[in-house]
Amino acid sequence: MDKAERDLLDQVAAAVFVLEVDPTGVPVYAAFNRFAIEASGLSIDDVIGKTAIDVYGGRAGEAAFERHLQVCNSGATMTYEVTLPLQGAETVVRTTLIPRLDENGKLTRLVGTSIDLSEERRYERDALKAQADAEGVLTEMEQFVAIAAHDLRTPMRHVRLLAAELREGFGDGDPDKLELIDMIEAVGVKSTAMVTDLLSYSRATSADPVLRKFNLHEACMDIIGVIDPMAKHDISFPSVEIEAEYVSLQIILRNLIDNSIKHAERDRLAIVVSLSQGDNNMLEITVSDNGNGFDNPTIAFLDSGSFDSGFGLLGIRRLIRSRGGSISAIPPTDGQGAFVEFTFPGQILNTDVTLA
Repeated sequence: MDKAERDLLDQVAAAVFVLEVDPTGVPVYAAFNRFAIEASGLSIDDVIGKTAIDVYGGRAGEAAFERHLQVCNSGATMTYEVTLPLQGAETVVRTTLIPRLDENGKLTRLVGTSIDLSEERRYERDALKAQADAEGVLTEMEQFVAIAAHDLRTPMRHVRLLAAELREGFGDGDPDKLELIDMIEAVGVKSTAMVTDLLSYSRATSADPVLRKFNLHEACMDIIGVIDPMAKHDISFPSVEIEAEYVSLQIILRNLIDNSIKHAERDRLAIVVSLSQGDNNMLEITVSDNGNGFDNPTIAFLDSGSFDSGFGLLGIRRLIRSRGGSISAIPPTDGQGAFVEFTFPGQILNTDVTLA
């Protein structure tokens, strides 16, 4: 892009970027306007001539780069959401990527516009309450949970950010001070996870099912981009087209994968997501790992519904049962690993299932 085009983009009061395909067929950033620079905290040298993987790294970079390749290959406009590490925080960004073709139909550029969904998510509380009042699908307690959880996420995130700043500020390395900061950060992390689960639970169990066609690989890539951005664990999942309830299935898989990572007590964990077509238009999905496995109270919780092992598992159990499915935990035969199996409404649309 020439200077005049870049100057024009700098006049736009929204994050705009341009990708060009290099000689090897790889989309790289050719422009990143002033608004995008200020919003992301990146410098122009951090971006120009680089791929999304180079810029953001980890699962987030892989997820964004995969979307760029999809638009290159399809030649069709795409709108997607991705979680990016911006200015020290995980930020959900919605991007619309538009291909530009020449008169011969050859791809020349990809033009993207992105918006930060923080404000939109902040107003979800009012939307959820209005929906509950209009449709009568939430109980009075579920309304309270959704509102409280949404309001608590922002201050909990600030606790984590403040802890990180405090750690950088203590140049003397006093171990007692650093231990206190670690404790503050741990509280922020755990509290954020708890209120997120509460919010997901109240949304998912009360929403009407909406079926859509999607690739399970893409859904899982978005999940691990959030819960394992540094790719510390080996997570494999099938690449297969299915028709199912996208949001609810993501919530279930995110909770199960996140639960495996939290309780495995391993620096590097192997997690496998697999699926098959069951009877009565139900998908049979398993999430297994090579961690410490389930103890008896957790299995009792999943089988009988006794409240023992956290709101996340209680929420997904209710969500699955509300859709006519079932969930069970199977103890490992060799004393190692966890194995969770659940059924959920859906259909496999192609039979060529490969692990990614």
